[in-house]
Amino acid sequence: MIDFRYHLVSIVSIFLALAVGIVLGAGPLQGQIGDTLTAEITQLRSDKASLRTQVTGLEQTTADQSAFEQATLRRVVAGVASGRGVAIVSLPGAEADVATAIADTVVAAGGTVASRTTLDASWVALDDATVTKRDDLAKELATTTRVATVTTNDTAPPLFDRVLAAALTADSTTIGQDAARSALTSLVDAKFLEADPKTAVSAQLIVVVAPSTNGADTKALQTELASWVSLTRALDASAAGTVVAASADPAPAAKDLTIIGAVRKDKAAVTTVSSVDNAQTPMGLASVVLALAQQETGTAGHYGLAEGATAAFAPLPGSN
Repeated sequence: MIDFRYHLVSIVSIFLALAVGIVLGAGPLQGQIGDTLTAEITQLRSDKASLRTQVTGLEQTTADQSAFEQATLRRVVAGVASGRGVAIVSLPGAEADVATAIADTVVAAGGTVASRTTLDASWVALDDATVTKRDDLAKELATTTRVATVTTNDTAPPLFDRVLAAALTADSTTIGQDAARSALTSLVDAKFLEADPKTAVSAQLIVVVAPSTNGADTKALQTELASWVSLTRALDASAAGTVVAASADPAPAAKDLTIIGAVRKDKAAVTTVSSVDNAQTPMGLASVVLALAQQETGTAGHYGLAEGATAAFAPLPGSN
């Protein structure tokens, strides 16, 4: 009987409390609660409007800055690449618009686009058939391009990479333009790359255009990136300078790997090859050409806003 009374009192208490709340809410506290909620809603609307105004202002500021950079880009790079031939090598997944913008900037800097090459994914594929085909062709073209098939350097890039480097940078003192074009034609016919060998000329400098991201961290991807880093080292060894450029990934995942990142983490490449991670912007395009000029002085730099960058932009020639 005691237990029943206890539960009955508890239930009655709950309903009484509920009734009191309803009465107070509909009576003395009604105005106060309503006024509080109204004030909070008004404040939230004001904050939203203020934030919208700030965002609009920041977007306009960014647009104005970009317009100014674009307008002054040609003056900043004028003459920087004068008399220099630049080969542009696009890796699989690289944005064609970025490669074209780099080519236009090279011309604005007084340089010449010596060649434009787009590599196929088979360049670093590891299936047996592709490896055999690649190795056989490399040995064949090594004779044409006068590249040593055997080196005493254990860290030397693969023969296939060195053959391409020789073909892109050939001049009258090395293998000659005809031999270089013949090697490029063989690589095109084998579907390892796309290019126009008939218009290719000797390059003193090279820009490697990389995709903004390559994917999540896996063992297979790490192996692939290591192969692309070896290629950049081979190109750099054959040219007066090499810059790896990519557009910034708008939303990189924490575990995403990139060729730019791989170059910056490679002990051999980081001190010899330069990199620019925001080549889709006027500032980045200027950095690509300025970094090429810096490369010719024997200095490597890493520019942009991504991890591993040593500065936001490359220095003008002669500046400290």
